[in-house]
Amino acid sequence: MKDWIISLISGLCGAMVGAVVSVYITHEQLDFSYKIETLKLARELTQQFYQGNDIYKEIRVSVDKCETLYKNWGGKYTYDQINQYLGFFDDIGFYEKNKILDNKIIDQLFGAHILEAYEKAELRKYIDDLRRNNNQPQAFEEFDALAKKLEEIPERKELVENIRRKPCPMK
Repeated sequence: MKDWIISLISGLCGAMVGAVVSVYITHEQLDFSYKIETLKLARELTQQFYQGNDIYKEIRVSVDKCETLYKNWGGKYTYDQINQYLGFFDDIGFYEKNKILDNKIIDQLFGAHILEAYEKAELRKYIDDLRRNNNQPQAFEEFDALAKKLEEIPERKELVENIRRKPCPMK
């Protein structure tokens, strides 16, 4: 009878060890798959932003040159184009908020452009007007939240200060 109990206990212990190892391996595989999918998303977003859409490049350059953006204020970009540009960053903020992309990836790929857009007085006014005048109080809130988080990254402090010092007056 003792041998039977010892065999049963040994079998149960072996099964438990096997189950633990199986759960661990499954967890590691899921984690690895998640990382691969995150990298795929990051690559797709990078291609979209840097190669796939000319309006993103044009607005990036205009922001860097301190040009007026919005057509209604003397710039060359329509409401839809500005919304598309800011909407891209808002989507990235949504991905960050929901832990689909982390700050390190976002900062590496888009951080400087997000901060430049966030600090551009004209875009701040555009967003504020959209929130107040179009009854959209939450417009681009994920973009705002993301930019504020990126500004808190110690390695970005100098960039933020340089962007703020750059003379880009509202025209």
